[in-house]
Amino acid sequence: MDHNKKHHRPDTEQRPQPNQHRWSVHVWTTWVKRYPSEDESEDGADSLTEVQTAKLTHFFTHLFDSDRDSIITLQDFESFTERVRHFTDWTINSGEYLVLQQVQQGFVHAFLAPNKSEHTSDAMVVDLYKQFLSVEEWLKHWSRLLAGVKSLQEMPIWLQYLPKILFQAINKSGSGRISRDELSAFYSSVMGFTAQRVGQILDEAYKAMTASGDCTLTYAVYRLCFANFLLGRFPNGPGRYVFGMGDDPATPSVPFPIDYSAMNTAPEDIEQYSNQGSTNRRSIVV
Repeated sequence: MDHNKKHHRPDTEQRPQPNQHRWSVHVWTTWVKRYPSEDESEDGADSLTEVQTAKLTHFFTHLFDSDRDSIITLQDFESFTERVRHFTDWTINSGEYLVLQQVQQGFVHAFLAPNKSEHTSDAMVVDLYKQFLSVEEWLKHWSRLLAGVKSLQEMPIWLQYLPKILFQAINKSGSGRISRDELSAFYSSVMGFTAQRVGQILDEAYKAMTASGDCTLTYAVYRLCFANFLLGRFPNGPGRYVFGMGDDPATPSVPFPIDYSAMNTAPEDIEQYSNQGSTNRRSIVV
């Protein structure tokens, strides 16, 4: 054995160089969701805001659930169609009535037909007259329908026809603009509001939908109001008046009320600051 030969230890450990350290670097990746998990569900049923829920519930109750039994059936959709036809005096062969029927069929297939039993195969005939829709199911369907939608152009075609056919129904004179009296007649005859209710809401509604009289309620303006009704997630805009909802469905509370009294106090009444002892001064957010 050559005792002069150096023996090298296995290179299992190496001394750190002066510019090295023994720290290890770990990288974590995280995904941030837009909403808390408790506010979401797999079917998106909770994606509606409180304001949208209130507006769509009003839609459910006052436009379709005429017998106020808290459910919608095929008869309720048919009743709405006939109510509009009688209000407008459209014949069953008129183009407007045929479009109105297409809108009705759109509602039935989008909201009522999907509620068939899970044991019913696609090949089986579904008796739509035995189907019904609760307000909770109504809101779930709307939540899915409105998910990610930014404008009416992204809606199903039958739903895009709804504001057009409603405008034609309300504007019975054919003038191209809805008058105050025409809106009043729609609230009374189609929405079923009492004279007292119409009197309470009419001026406020017409003022909001015409920007305090700065514009006329043409189809283009009415369509914008209708879009605001469906897509408006907060209590802004005139959309809530399309079906006579009226006041904001949700009035946000003010967690920190602002006290403006100091701004209106005469200079001689303002207490001068002194660091000697306690005073009556208090902090004010303005």
